[in-house]
Amino acid sequence: MPESGIPSKLIESIENDTATLLSARDALVRFELFIRAQRRRGYIDDIDLANLERDIAIVGAGVNRKLDYTRWARGNPKEVMGSN
Repeated sequence: MPESGIPSKLIESIENDTATLLSARDALVRFELFIRAQRRRGYIDDIDLANLERDIAIVGAGVNRKLDYTRWARGNPKEVMGSN
């Protein structure tokens, strides 16, 4: 049951953000699997693979950081309301 005084639009927004970030994380996994398959087929060399893996890791870290925030925000909506 939602806490009183917490706008349902805020909770909905946090949940939508979380769903979007989870979809982004899943897309990164699919992209990494695709890149690895291309490497096995010989379409990507070792240097390009290392660069792509580094870029995927950077994006993944950003997504995970925002995901951590949305998880925190879901548990602390009053604090989120106070920061807006």
